[in-house]
Amino acid sequence: MRLYILLVALGMLVNTQGYTEEQQKKLKEHVTVCIGGTGANVELVSRARAGDFSFEDDKVKSYVFCVLKRIGLMDNEGVFKKEVALAKLDERKREPAGKAIDNCVSQYNTEGAPAEQLAWNYLKCYQILLPGNPII
Repeated sequence: MRLYILLVALGMLVNTQGYTEEQQKKLKEHVTVCIGGTGANVELVSRARAGDFSFEDDKVKSYVFCVLKRIGLMDNEGVFKKEVALAKLDERKREPAGKAIDNCVSQYNTEGAPAEQLAWNYLKCYQILLPGNPII
């Protein structure tokens, strides 16, 4: 029963609208691997995806970094890969996303901060600027 609940919860964490079947499969795999690898609380991850950043949790930060790294949007040092991100979007979403990415990277790319913190800062910024467009 616990496994079923976890699988349902993981399904809720993955916004697959607009993705191909193959992309949906890969994203679900990334979410599963990162939840398992970081031990992040599924409820807290879901809250972050919904734009609720009223908490700080190191495991959720590690989860965010893990997903961003696995989908190719961040490297091991926490450097965001804008070109990769924009290439994954529809043409009509690229301009607003590009502006949001530039804003978030310049605003939150704190020198010397751990990659997990950079990923968390980036996610918060992106969700505030483009609500309803989760990247994880």
